Amino acid sequence: MWFTLAALAQVQAPRLTEHPEALPEQAGCDRYEGTASGNDPTVRLVVVLCEEGSAVTGQLQWSSLVSGWNVRDLEGGRDGDVYTMRDVAIVEEKAEPGWRFCKIDRYSLRREGDAMQGDYRSLVCNDTAQIALARMGSAPAPHDGPVEATPLEPPQRSSGLCSVASTVPVGGGLVLLGALGIRTGRRTATSK
Repeated sequence: MWFTLAALAQVQAPRLTEHPEALPEQAGCDRYEGTASGNDPTVRLVVVLCEEGSAVTGQLQWSSLVSGWNVRDLEGGRDGDVYTMRDVAIVEEKAEPGWRFCKIDRYSLRREGDAMQGDYRSLVCNDTAQIALARMGSAPAPHDGPVEATPLEPPQRSSGLCSVASTVPVGGGLVLLGALGIRTGRRTATSK
């Protein structure tokens, strides 16, 4: 029997050796990366939050070389700098042997500049953890209106001094051909 248990332990699926590819940016949304310190203290979080008024939606990617990874859909709201959200669904998951993923009942995060800090609570998994996130960027919102042309600046008059430089490729390099300085001015006749 002992030999059978040892053989089964060796047949188990290999553990993750690297984090999955992070969630991509989404147009008009903010992207954060950070950590959570709960039942598995090795978690990396990638969060994409989209706001429309005080409503917040998004996705959270949970990734750990110990417990596995998952992607969750989020929804909630914002009141000033405080974000309160919950998991709507775990849409993708790969738990390591001996681990399971539970929905988070409440995320409570406070935004301070480009950082967010707070906690989460899962009743089913009896898990509470601290979260620390840093904003990694915002994807520009799609532009729905017409593109406005930027008027060109009219050429500026110079003081009459002009220099011209040109380059021509020669044998893989560039050779400066020359510079020409021209000065224009009024000629006056001299009399004796």
